[in-house]
Amino acid sequence: MTGEEIDELEADVRVFARFWMENQERLSPGGDEPYGDAVVLAAMKAAMRPDAIVDYGEAADLGALGLNDMLLVDTPRAAEPEGDIDEVLSAVLPALAPGVLIRFTGVTADDETGAAPAPDRAWNRALRRFLRDNGDYEVVFANRMFRVEMAELVEATLPRFLGEPGSGLWLRKLAPRT
Repeated sequence: MTGEEIDELEADVRVFARFWMENQERLSPGGDEPYGDAVVLAAMKAAMRPDAIVDYGEAADLGALGLNDMLLVDTPRAAEPEGDIDEVLSAVLPALAPGVLIRFTGVTADDETGAAPAPDRAWNRALRRFLRDNGDYEVVFANRMFRVEMAELVEATLPRFLGEPGSGLWLRKLAPRT
């Protein structure tokens, strides 16, 4: 991601680095996800200890999700013709309780967006529009941003992540502003 995107997302990569170092022993892949996404998911599960983890699209009561519970959105699938990314952004996310963690996959960096399939480009643009000036969510972790901004730390702790960072973007739903 570019410096402009970092400013736009109002993310603090130092917070990412602290999370990375505090959970270094938990940075291990699992499941059938891309390496970087699996590594961060495993660390998030261990660090946050959610009561529930729900894949978007499963029959589940999303209103029952609470503090540190996780909603996993496979954005390339949600952006396909049968998916409804507008529903995710305009109805699902605003209805979540404060404290819920949301993980999106398929988030590309600026230099990758042009080569991405059309649904992925549209999804990435929609997500960026949604997050711009939206104080209802905080960026908890961004795989590609972390890889770029903290390359030396990644090289020293988990070098494979440099080449296989995945495409995760983690948000936390905040309490409504009054």
